[in-house]
Amino acid sequence: MGRRYMGCAGRIANGINTVHLPYARERVGHALISARRWNPAEQINVVIGLLIIGVSFVAGRDAKHPRCDGEHMSGSDVCISTRSGAQSYDQRASDARAASTWMLRIGGVLVLGGVGAMVIGGLTSARRD
Repeated sequence: MGRRYMGCAGRIANGINTVHLPYARERVGHALISARRWNPAEQINVVIGLLIIGVSFVAGRDAKHPRCDGEHMSGSDVCISTRSGAQSYDQRASDARAASTWMLRIGGVLVLGGVGAMVIGGLTSARRD
Protein backbone atom coordinates (compact mmCIF):
# COMPACT_ATOMS: atom_id res chain seq x y z
CA MET A 1 0.00 0.00 0.00
CA GLY A 2 1.37 3.40 -0.93
CA ARG A 3 1.52 6.47 1.23
CA ARG A 4 -1.66 8.52 1.17
CA TYR A 5 -3.45 11.32 2.99
CA MET A 6 -5.22 9.82 5.99
CA GLY A 7 -6.99 12.96 7.21
CA CYS A 8 -4.74 13.47 10.21
CA ALA A 9 -3.51 17.06 10.57
CA GLY A 10 -2.55 17.25 6.90
CA ARG A 11 0.11 14.57 7.16
CA ILE A 12 0.68 11.63 4.86
CA ALA A 13 1.03 8.17 6.39
CA ASN A 14 0.65 4.50 5.54
CA GLY A 15 -2.73 3.05 6.30
CA ILE A 16 -6.08 1.83 5.05
CA ASN A 17 -9.18 4.01 5.07
CA THR A 18 -12.32 2.31 6.34
CA VAL A 19 -15.95 3.32 6.58
CA HIS A 20 -17.87 2.28 9.72
CA LEU A 21 -21.61 1.99 10.27
CA PRO A 22 -22.36 2.15 14.01
CA TYR A 23 -25.66 1.88 15.83
CA ALA A 24 -26.26 3.70 19.11
CA ARG A 25 -29.24 4.38 21.36
CA GLU A 26 -29.38 6.40 24.49
CA ARG A 27 -29.41 4.26 27.67
CA VAL A 28 -29.46 1.05 25.60
CA GLY A 29 -25.98 0.70 24.18
CA HIS A 30 -24.12 0.74 20.94
CA ALA A 31 -22.78 -1.71 18.36
CA LEU A 32 -20.73 -1.74 15.18
CA ILE A 33 -23.03 -2.91 12.39
CA SER A 34 -20.52 -2.99 9.58
CA ALA A 35 -17.07 -1.81 8.52
CA ARG A 36 -15.72 -1.78 4.97
CA ARG A 37 -12.43 -0.86 3.44
CA TRP A 38 -12.80 2.25 1.26
CA ASN A 39 -11.48 1.65 -2.25
CA PRO A 40 -11.63 4.95 -4.08
CA ALA A 41 -10.31 3.60 -7.41
CA GLU A 42 -13.72 2.25 -8.44
CA GLN A 43 -15.47 5.49 -7.58
CA ILE A 44 -12.82 7.52 -9.41
CA ASN A 45 -13.30 5.37 -12.54
CA VAL A 46 -17.01 6.15 -12.50
CA VAL A 47 -16.43 9.91 -12.13
CA ILE A 48 -13.78 10.01 -14.87
CA GLY A 49 -16.00 7.91 -17.14
CA LEU A 50 -18.92 10.30 -16.64
CA LEU A 51 -16.68 13.29 -17.40
CA ILE A 52 -15.46 11.65 -20.62
CA ILE A 53 -19.06 10.88 -21.63
CA GLY A 54 -19.91 14.55 -21.03
CA VAL A 55 -17.05 15.66 -23.26
CA SER A 56 -18.20 13.20 -25.93
CA PHE A 57 -21.53 15.06 -26.11
CA VAL A 58 -19.65 18.30 -26.79
CA ALA A 59 -17.68 16.55 -29.56
CA GLY A 60 -20.97 15.19 -30.91
CA ARG A 61 -22.32 18.73 -31.09
CA ASP A 62 -19.19 19.72 -33.02
CA ALA A 63 -19.93 16.89 -35.46
CA LYS A 64 -23.25 18.56 -36.30
CA HIS A 65 -21.75 22.07 -36.47
CA PRO A 66 -17.98 21.84 -37.06
CA ARG A 67 -15.72 24.63 -35.87
CA CYS A 68 -12.36 25.93 -37.00
CA ASP A 69 -10.31 27.57 -34.24
CA GLY A 70 -13.50 28.20 -32.26
CA GLU A 71 -15.50 29.68 -35.13
CA HIS A 72 -18.45 27.82 -36.67
CA MET A 73 -17.95 26.70 -40.25
CA SER A 74 -20.43 26.71 -43.12
CA GLY A 75 -20.75 23.91 -45.67
CA SER A 76 -18.30 25.40 -48.18
CA ASP A 77 -15.61 26.51 -45.71
CA VAL A 78 -12.14 25.03 -45.52
CA CYS A 79 -10.34 25.14 -42.19
CA ILE A 80 -6.62 25.88 -42.31
CA SER A 81 -5.23 25.13 -38.89
CA THR A 82 -1.63 24.91 -37.76
CA ARG A 83 -2.43 21.74 -35.82
CA SER A 84 -4.44 19.76 -38.37
CA GLY A 85 -3.67 21.41 -41.71
CA ALA A 86 -6.35 22.15 -44.30
CA GLN A 87 -9.65 20.31 -43.76
CA SER A 88 -13.06 20.65 -45.33
CA TYR A 89 -16.34 21.00 -43.44
CA ASP A 90 -17.08 17.28 -43.99
CA GLN A 91 -13.64 16.20 -42.77
CA ARG A 92 -13.99 18.25 -39.58
CA ALA A 93 -17.46 16.81 -38.97
CA SER A 94 -16.18 13.27 -39.56
CA ASP A 95 -13.25 13.77 -37.16
CA ALA A 96 -15.56 15.16 -34.45
CA ARG A 97 -17.98 12.25 -34.96
CA ALA A 98 -15.15 9.71 -34.60
CA ALA A 99 -13.81 11.45 -31.48
CA SER A 100 -17.29 11.55 -29.94
CA THR A 101 -17.85 7.85 -30.63
CA TRP A 102 -14.54 6.79 -29.09
CA MET A 103 -14.94 9.02 -26.03
CA LEU A 104 -18.43 7.61 -25.48
CA ARG A 105 -17.06 4.06 -25.66
CA ILE A 106 -14.12 4.74 -23.33
CA GLY A 107 -16.32 6.60 -20.83
CA GLY A 108 -18.88 3.80 -20.91
CA VAL A 109 -16.24 1.17 -20.24
CA LEU A 110 -14.87 3.15 -17.28
CA VAL A 111 -18.34 3.70 -15.80
CA LEU A 112 -19.43 0.07 -16.27
CA GLY A 113 -16.09 -1.23 -14.97
CA GLY A 114 -16.24 1.00 -11.89
CA VAL A 115 -19.85 0.14 -11.11
CA GLY A 116 -19.16 -3.55 -11.73
CA ALA A 117 -16.14 -3.46 -9.39
CA MET A 118 -18.21 -1.76 -6.68
CA VAL A 119 -21.02 -4.32 -7.03
CA ILE A 120 -18.70 -7.32 -7.09
CA GLY A 121 -16.68 -5.89 -4.20
CA GLY A 122 -19.87 -5.43 -2.20
CA LEU A 123 -21.02 -8.97 -2.93
CA THR A 124 -17.70 -10.55 -1.99
CA SER A 125 -17.40 -8.53 1.21
CA ALA A 126 -20.99 -9.43 2.14
CA ARG A 127 -20.16 -13.13 1.75
CA ARG A 128 -17.09 -12.75 4.00
CA ASP A 129 -19.25 -11.32 6.80
